[in-house]
Amino acid sequence: MKKYYGSVQEEVDIFKKDFEVNREGAGNVFFYYFEPKHKIKRPLAHEIGEKYVDKILIFVSPSFSFDFLSLTGRNAFKGISALEVLQRGIGSLKNAKVGGHPRGCGGIIQLKDFLKFKQNILKA
Repeated sequence: MKKYYGSVQEEVDIFKKDFEVNREGAGNVFFYYFEPKHKIKRPLAHEIGEKYVDKILIFVSPSFSFDFLSLTGRNAFKGISALEVLQRGIGSLKNAKVGGHPRGCGGIIQLKDFLKFKQNILKA
């Protein structure tokens, strides 16, 4: 497992612990909203993904644009696609976009659509 330097790794470690307490789940999907200080979504998703190889992980955090949230989907097993789960999550939400690969993908949604997106993910 790759380790990162100083305050970045400290923040990854903090959110790994927070993930264990505050994630939400339905079936094979874990959903997690967090607000990091550093750009840690990728290393966090990687480290948590190594532990939960049989789950689809959906991470949501604030985007650089004030009115949007950034999405990341990960899964390490064949079968259900993280990309398909994100696509079902955005459904018909306006100004929402997803793309990538079945095992690693990302996207954006408007902040105002967070609860609808979360509902769509957890029932997908």
